Amino acid sequence: MNNRKETALLLLVTAGILTCFLFPVFDGSIDPGFPLDDGWIHATYARNLAGQGEFAFNPGEASTGTTSLLWTVTYATTLSVTTAMLPSVEASAHGAGHAVWSALALSSLSLLLLVHFWKQLLLLAGFSRLQALLGSIALLLSGILVWWTLSGMETVPFLLFATLALLACVRERWVLCGFSLALLILTRPEGLLLAPILAGVAWKQSTRTHGVIVLSLGMLGLATYIIWNLAVGGGLWTSTFAGRQWLAVGGREFSHGITEFLTSWVQLHLRWFRLLFVGMLRWAPTETRIAAVFALILLLRHAGNAFLKWRKRRTDSTSVQKRQTADTVAAAGTWIIPGVLIIWALLHGAAYALLLPYPGHAGRYLAPLLLTAAFLFTKLALQPLFPQRNIQGKPESTPGHPADSSAASAVMHAAGDTPVRIPPLLSRRVLPASMLLAAMLLVGSASLGSWRVAWISSVEHINLVHRRAAEWLAAHTPPQSTVAAFDIGAIGFFAERHVVDLGGLLDSEVLPYMRGRIDEYILSSEAGYVAMILPYEGMDAAGFLPATLGYGRRNPPEIRLSTFCFPQPRYNRHITITGNAYPCIVLDQVASQP
Repeated sequence: MNNRKETALLLLVTAGILTCFLFPVFDGSIDPGFPLDDGWIHATYARNLAGQGEFAFNPGEASTGTTSLLWTVTYATTLSVTTAMLPSVEASAHGAGHAVWSALALSSLSLLLLVHFWKQLLLLAGFSRLQALLGSIALLLSGILVWWTLSGMETVPFLLFATLALLACVRERWVLCGFSLALLILTRPEGLLLAPILAGVAWKQSTRTHGVIVLSLGMLGLATYIIWNLAVGGGLWTSTFAGRQWLAVGGREFSHGITEFLTSWVQLHLRWFRLLFVGMLRWAPTETRIAAVFALILLLRHAGNAFLKWRKRRTDSTSVQKRQTADTVAAAGTWIIPGVLIIWALLHGAAYALLLPYPGHAGRYLAPLLLTAAFLFTKLALQPLFPQRNIQGKPESTPGHPADSSAASAVMHAAGDTPVRIPPLLSRRVLPASMLLAAMLLVGSASLGSWRVAWISSVEHINLVHRRAAEWLAAHTPPQSTVAAFDIGAIGFFAERHVVDLGGLLDSEVLPYMRGRIDEYILSSEAGYVAMILPYEGMDAAGFLPATLGYGRRNPPEIRLSTFCFPQPRYNRHITITGNAYPCIVLDQVASQP
């Protein structure tokens, strides 16, 4: 199978998985939407940027309530194009079509490019074409990645630019590496953590000048990001950071002692992996759980072989220069790629444990862990079971050890110089490999199925609670009304009313009031209506967020107008994944002071 056919296969698999997830939208079972209210925050910013040319959630009020500058700009551009070219989409999707499909088109394209560049990265890491292809498909079978793709957020483009930067680094294309880092930082500011790592690689592998070039171009992206924040919001960082940090620690004071930091780091990563496997197997049948255990046993069986030293193997090439070039590039890739991925994931997790210990939103804040886990899976499972072959088709091995060709041979495999042949079906090597692949497909199917159920349930939740509440406000309140809301995304997009943010994403002035004094802030904001998240009726609300905020403590109380709740059995299907969406929203009218 040549590169063109492999790319076509990855395209078909990607399209098939996305279509499977989106089928309820295509057949009209659910309206187009996002599984997180935050997706509608981005949609509101993109709509205002495309329509009025301003970075604002409330028209006329510039703000930095969207963390991703690049995602917002590209989203707004795509939204402008789709609005002009496909006017019928809006009517058929009840006013949300352009916003949803623009975001999903961008994320889907990013997913396809991510998988393509990931395959190229695996080839440079010493894997054969067959191993790289299977590793890329294994990445696609991760339901959490598809969930991120369809969330309306910038997670998949973030992983795309990180992969592209690492790929350029291994190929010693330093300008492209630095430029990719700049785009990475503009997508999410924590991308700056990867910049010194790749600059250090450039320094070591090439020259100090190249290291400076990589770091300087990356910092150019950071400088652009800071200038944008200063011009729009008046601060170095986006206004969302303080609100998210408050939410992450539940309003408690968060000290940075060594013990608390280490505890937070461990808990954050354990919760992320628990989230990954809960999403994979929560609704899986028993046989799939058994397959998952079997796959884990096989992984452990071959883990020892995977950590053996790389041994130098002969290559068959008519050109000495080609062999030397392949040796240089691939030998670097064999240690650069896993080293960078592991260091970046650990550093990224440490930064979040220190500043924002929050595992919610389907784990999207710790997205680099997925790339590291996918690489280790390919390394520990697929490479020992599918050895590379020499030009005669015989495995290169020593007694007692699996075949493991040189890094240069891997590059020649990628170029198509060495045929990739599968050993006989019932050989001692292929039999466990076939069983592992069967287990991988079963577990991957369970992962996709479970995350699909969670995605559908999450979209329905936002549509039936947040969106319906916003549409009620649009129908029953004056256009000049001001609405105070904790979850502002769908309220701002569908109600089209001036919104006062009670979660600190748009304005940090609310933060001192979020410790039991939120009613005071609502009164000072002169909001006429409140959209407040609540647990189910009858639940002890003492430990929930509205009680922490102190909502409803003043006298006279707010006047209850309407309540919107999501059915509890369906709510339980996604709450462990989203980690933040409350089941109900109540709409209250603010009573005047006595």
